This record gives sequence, structure tokens and C-alpha cells, in this order.
Amino acid sequence: MPLKAVDSVNPTGQKSDRRLRIGVFGSLSCETCDGDALLPRRRKSRGLLAYLALARGRPVPRSRIAGLLWDANAEDQARTSLRQALVDVTASLLPAGFATIEARRDDLVLRPDAYVLDLSVFDEKPPAESGAGDGSPGLRLPTAALLEDLDGLSESFDHFLAEERVRADHLRLRWHEARLKALDPQSDPEARLRVARALLAVDLAHEQAWRVAIRAQADLGDVGQALQQFRECEAALARLLDASPSAETKALIAQIQKTGGAAASRIGSSTPSRVYPAVSSAREATASAFDAPSVAVLPFRWLGPEKEEVWLCEGVTDDIVCVLAGIREPIVISSNSSRQFKDQTEPRGVIAERLGADYLVTGSIRMADDRVRIAVALEEAKGGATLWAESYGATKSGLFDAQTEIAARIAHALTPRVQAAELRHSMRKPPEDLSAYHLMLRARELMFRLDRVSFDQAGQLLNRALEIDQGYANLHFMLAFWHSMRIFEDWTHDWKEDQRLMDRAANAALRLDPDHARTLAMLGHSAATANRRFDEARELFDRALSIAPNDVDALSWSVPTLAYAGEHQEAIDRSKKVMNLSPLDPFRFRHQHFLSIAYFSAGDLEQSARWGLTATSHNPNYKSNLRLTIACLTGLGRTDEADRLKDQLRRIHPTLVAKRRGDGPPFQQIEKRRQFESLLEAAGLIAPDA
Repeated sequence: MPLKAVDSVNPTGQKSDRRLRIGVFGSLSCETCDGDALLPRRRKSRGLLAYLALARGRPVPRSRIAGLLWDANAEDQARTSLRQALVDVTASLLPAGFATIEARRDDLVLRPDAYVLDLSVFDEKPPAESGAGDGSPGLRLPTAALLEDLDGLSESFDHFLAEERVRADHLRLRWHEARLKALDPQSDPEARLRVARALLAVDLAHEQAWRVAIRAQADLGDVGQALQQFRECEAALARLLDASPSAETKALIAQIQKTGGAAASRIGSSTPSRVYPAVSSAREATASAFDAPSVAVLPFRWLGPEKEEVWLCEGVTDDIVCVLAGIREPIVISSNSSRQFKDQTEPRGVIAERLGADYLVTGSIRMADDRVRIAVALEEAKGGATLWAESYGATKSGLFDAQTEIAARIAHALTPRVQAAELRHSMRKPPEDLSAYHLMLRARELMFRLDRVSFDQAGQLLNRALEIDQGYANLHFMLAFWHSMRIFEDWTHDWKEDQRLMDRAANAALRLDPDHARTLAMLGHSAATANRRFDEARELFDRALSIAPNDVDALSWSVPTLAYAGEHQEAIDRSKKVMNLSPLDPFRFRHQHFLSIAYFSAGDLEQSARWGLTATSHNPNYKSNLRLTIACLTGLGRTDEADRLKDQLRRIHPTLVAKRRGDGPPFQQIEKRRQFESLLEAAGLIAPDA
């Protein structure tokens, strides 16, 4: 007979709560009500316990957990490892004295009545604030990131953690916003300051919290600290949102300066301004970044048993996005950003806001024998109303026709004036062999990891795919893109050979599909940056963007060419459009670096340095960006920051520190090239006699 009692009775006759206490903020913790630690010994067993705890009592399929924690293993081996981990977890929890895990044939569940999760505090209404403690007596709020000790268990589990951290931050944000909203503007300023700081610890771009903190400091009589808070607010908004404080915040600080804080409490207590999370800092803080409707196609869910077919979901998503990118309206968010939401664990409204989308497309794919069933729906981001839903059946060979039809339905639903000819123009020839297509999708996934080992594996997969299908233009483009990344990430042993192979693969793609927009744009980028043939580059970009006006890659590659040619305002405008189209792009460091080049071309070293530092925060090993940012910081007299980046540059590539003249960016204007080289010389990156 299984143990089942959760509550016990103490000698006084009152019930005591014997549930486990599980903590997921910071490092994973699990203890009894008496404080005895019950964590499993092995890290993957701890990962299993954490996953079950975060499921909040929902049954979780064994196949899903096995695939997350042992994604590099065969399915049978992964399930065996899961069984061993389950034994480890169960044994560690035995001292609790009751059964905590229900292990069924196909799924597992951590009984919701068997434990209390620290994350659950943010599910409840915040307590009333007072002047004692952290807002109320005895309130202790977790501030650390989620499960900091479980990074690196597997690639798939890392993705799961990233999504759960975003979800946890969203819960914390809304909870602290509720605390802030409930504050009495005339309450104890110390309590107000604590609440504001707790919210800023979650979202540094929350301007209402900054105003509460500024006002509280003024009410405490510390005008100097209030002014310092304003300066920190100004810096945070500039760095995270590329924005300035609102008129309301400026009015508050002006009043404090004028009166010494006496009238501050009458200003800045209005409804909180709209929140723009720091993760979407590249998106402009406007109600809508586009004049036309914007739509994001979320990764389709795979409903079949074959693990390798999961790659098909990403391929379908990307192909639908590519068709939509070939028309002017609606605006489609890049699949590079929407792919971050594979599991769709966040509320749809939150996903839409982070992507800057007015509409969301969701769907699923099921396959049996040679038949494919695709279910798809178009929803309003605001309110969640379903505008259109359909189910499509096709053979594997007819899959690409179904994708095109889905894209057409989406386009016509949002922008009825879209012409059939415009849609046909954006369609691409499908692959002859699905196995080659799968290899290409796996290669793309490995390239997105941005590490050298995975990147080399991706190159091998692309070459294997080409042995199977030489007639698929997109496959040749992906190989050209692989060589391009190899050059720009400085992972090449012979950049001239990689340049030759890139051009060969790109030309092969164009022979098969003369209207392949991304290939045209890549060749344009190469013509300008490697060979300084700007007229040829402009023609290639004009062709690419006439074919795919909203394609992120085509737009992005045009930015440095325009900047080097001195057309810096157009370069800046295109760069901002790129970041609106793909706010969560894994390659956003390249977009940010390209914007840094555009601002340098415009003569704005301050903005160039800002975007260079932003790119460095996303990829500290991007050498081209490091050199430009060092040059800008040197020109601004910010030598300490420049020295830190020079140390980083020396660590990753000592020979780049002593660069020769003429090896820098190919600015057409001689004075711009000389300015860049002079700054590098001042920074010590060019020897004076070079």
C-alpha cells in the first residue's frame, strides 16, 4: 500500500504542513519541513526533479523529458537513462515519508499536494505594503535567476531553461507591478523605494519604477540621490531601449531641482507607462514599429513519434516566412526570432509583444506513412481572437505546395489587396529529396549555436546534403552562408579559399534560382566588403529587395554597404527595420555591429560606441566589432573601456592587435578611412610606422 499522507498531527492536535520545500531560484533546493536537504546526487537527476516541479502537478510525457535531458542519445538509451534518474530522485525523496512522484507507463507527475514551490509566491496577490521589512513583515522575495546550477545539462535543457527564465521573470515583473500600482504615493518613502528597487531588479527599463524611486529619494530629503537615480534611469533607457526619459519623468526631476523635493510627490504618480522588457531592447518603443499589419509565424508543433521529423516543423515555419517576406504587406517577423518560442510556454500576448507582432500564426504537423496533416490558425495578438483556422492534408512531396497555400491565406486574411502575381514571385522551387532538406535544417540549427565544433559539424551536414540533392537552390545558399560566417567569425584557415567557395556556392544557387533574394544580397555584401565594387553591390541589393522587401538577411547585408558608401542615414533606417523585424535574432550582434558602422559613417562616435558595446554584450568574440568599438571609445576619450576591449581582443587573437594600414573597413571616403586608422593608431592597434 503506497504511502500517501501529506499532513501530520502534532502533539497539540493541530495539523502541520509536511510538504517538501522546493526552490528553483538560484540553485535548486529541496528540503523537508524540518530543513533536511533531499537533493539527488547526480546533476541530470536534479534536472529531472526541477522539470517535474516546474510542471506544477501536470503529467509530463516520459519521451519529452528523455529528449530534453539526453538529446544526444538514441531514444532507447535516453529512456533507460531516464529510468535510472527516476530511481535516483525517488530514493533521495524517501526520507520525506510519503510518495511524491507518480510514475506511470507514459508519463510522470510530481504530486502538487506533495510540495511547495518558491516560484508560487508570484502566483498570489501581493500583500499590503508597510514600512517594515521588504514591503511587509517577513516577506522574503527570491531575486536570483532560475536554476543557475543546471546550465549545460544538454542543449535542449538549456533551451528549456531559457524559456522558463523568461516566464519566471514575466511572473515576477507582473507581481512587482501590482505592488507598485497598489502603493499609496504618500506612504513611507523607504517602503516605496524598496518596492521600486525590487521591480527595477527585474526590469531596469521600467520607467514608472524609476519615477517612484526618484520621488522617494526626494521625499527622504536626499535630492542628490534623486538626481543620481534620474541619471541611472536615463542611462538604462538609452542602453536598453535606445530611448530618452518621458516628459513626465523629466518634469518630475525638474520640479525636484526647482523645489528641492518639496512638491515631488505630486508628480509622476500616474498610471505606469508601457513596459518594454530588456530582452527586446532593439525594438523601438512605439505602439507599432510598422505601418502595415505585422505577423509572427511561431514554430509548428510536431505531433508524430519520429524524432528526426521535428526538423520539418522549423523548415515549414521558415518557408512560410520566406514566402511572406517576398511581399510588401503584411510585415512578417523573421523566423530567426520566432524560433525562440518553440515550446510556446509563455502567454500568446507576451510572445506577440516581445516579437512586436499584431498577429500570430500557430500550427501543428502530423505525419503517417506518406501523408502529412498540417493544422494552422491565425490569431489576433490583442485579445487572442482566432481569425482563421484550417487543416491541410498532403503527401510528403506536396508539402511545399501546402506551405505556399498557407502563406497565401495568411497574406489575404491580413491584406486582401495582395496580388497572386506578387505571391508567385516570392515562391521558391522545393527540394527533390526530403532527406537532403532534413540535413540542411539540422545544419542550420547547429550554425545557430555559434560555437566552433557545432559550426564545423554543420558544414559536414551541408556537404552531405549536396551529395544527395544538387538541384536545390536554398541548399547551395546555406553552404555559401556557412562559408560567409566562417570568414566573419574568423574560423577560417584560408579566407581567400573560403571566399572562393562562398562565391561558387552562391553562383550555383543563382543558376538554379535567379531570384533567390538572400543569395543576391550575400553576393552584394561580398562585392562591397571584400572587393570594394560598390556599383555592383547596389545593383545586387536592389534586385534582392525588389524580390523580398521584408527579408531580414537581405536588408541586413545591405547596411554596411550603404554605410561604407557614405549613405549613412539610409543604412541607419534599414538597420532599425532589421531589428524590428527580428528583435530576438541569435545573430543580432551582427545587426548591431552593422548599425555601429552606419553611425561611425555618420560621424556619431557616441552612438557607434553604444551599439558596438551592445553587440559585444551578445558576442564578446566578434573581432570586427571589437576593433571598431575600441576605435570609437578611444575617440571619445573613454580609454578604460577601450583598454578592457583591447585585453579581450588580445585574448582571442593576439595578431589582430598590430594591424596594418589599409586592412580596415572599405569606406569609400578617404577621410573616413583615415579617421578610422588614426583612431586605431591612437588605440595601439596600428603601429605608428605601419
